[in-house]
This record gives sequence, C-alpha cells and structure tokens, in this order.
Amino acid sequence: MEWVYTTAVTTKVSASGGSRGAYYTEKTPESVSTHPGYLPDSVTNDIYSCSTQYHEEEIMTLPTTITVQDKLLTIDTNTAPILKDVILPGIQVQPLYLNAEEGIWVLRVLFPPGITLPKHFHTGTVHLWTISGAWHYVEYPDQPQTAGCYLYEPGGSIHTFHTPETNTELTDTFMVVTGSNVNYDEDGNLVGIMDAGWIADAVNTAAAEQGVGKAHYIRGNNSGYSDQ
Repeated sequence: MEWVYTTAVTTKVSASGGSRGAYYTEKTPESVSTHPGYLPDSVTNDIYSCSTQYHEEEIMTLPTTITVQDKLLTIDTNTAPILKDVILPGIQVQPLYLNAEEGIWVLRVLFPPGITLPKHFHTGTVHLWTISGAWHYVEYPDQPQTAGCYLYEPGGSIHTFHTPETNTELTDTFMVVTGSNVNYDEDGNLVGIMDAGWIADAVNTAAAEQGVGKAHYIRGNNSGYSDQ
C-alpha cells in the first residue's frame, strides 16, 4: 500500500465571477507543495481555491518469477531440419512444439501436389495458416485455402485434406492442433489415431533414419528441447 496525495481544484475566482472545476493527482508531498493554490493562466493567472487530501491506494508490484528462463525457447524454421516422408510419403514435417500430456501439437507441414490425407474426425480444435501453395477439403471444394488464408476448425468436425494435382509448388502450412485426428478409410473403418505422442514417435523415427539425430522441437510440461 502507498499513500497518494491528491490536489483537487474546485473553484476559479475571477472579476467576472463564475467557477470552473478541475482535478489532478500528485504522487509525492513535495510536488503538492509546488502548487500553492495557483495554476498558470495565459491571461490573468487567476486564483483557484484548492484542497489537498491523501488516501490509501494499492499499487501493483512486479510478480515473483515462477518460471525461470536463462534463454528463450524458440526454433528458427529457416535453419531447423525438415523431415521427409512423415505421415505419408512426400509429406515434409518440421516439428515445433509437441505436448503429449496436454494433447497439443504445433507443426510446419509441407504437402506435395496431389496428396490426399485419410478422412478424419477432430477431437479438438485446429488453427491452420497457409503460407504458400493451395489445398482444400474434399467436402468443401469451393473454399480453397491459398497463401495467406487462416482456417479455424472446431472440434467434432470431419473432413478430407487434399492438394490439387495442378499445384506447381509445395503447399507450406503452419498448424496448431489440440486433441487427436481419428482417421478412417473410404468405407468408414477406423485406421488409426494421430495425436501429439504419435507425431513425436513419427518425427523421432524419421530423424534417426534420415541421419538428423534426434528430432528437435520444444516439448511440453517440463519445458525444454526434445534433444537436450
């Protein structure tokens, strides 16, 4: 708690009469003493009647640090390895953040032309930004996602991801996914579940096979890097 001094200017006294109210706050007693009842006026330096009061006010202080960081947890996508043939042949993945306990996976994924993912059900939400290229859901062919598009997918949605064969470049995407993708074949039979734990296993396997070592990404909960 801190005592705060307040000077309230209530009346302007002038030859013509009338009054005008004003208000300002001073933080220290010293600053209050520099205003002995006068405020500058460009014409007459008219006299104001003033009253000085003080009251108790709660001042917010800097909180105690809970999570101590000697450096930021960050990944440079310009230099971090991009793993090939993850999820399906031709798909490239750059893992950024994987939290198997809370079911959160953040990935940069590059899709070649003419790729179709299994139809899947989302148990959680997806935020997806298309950096370059183009793709659409088979169920929504009239709403293609192109460079600069942001897509929000609510939990409980079902759809089939597809990149057109006419694409002339990789479709580069950034996604934040919660929960799982429950994948089905064309006949509606369950073929597998993809979540943060599954992605971690897939990128670690790909990194080892491709001579990258251990996949590099930020892991959840006990925050740090996966390869340290």
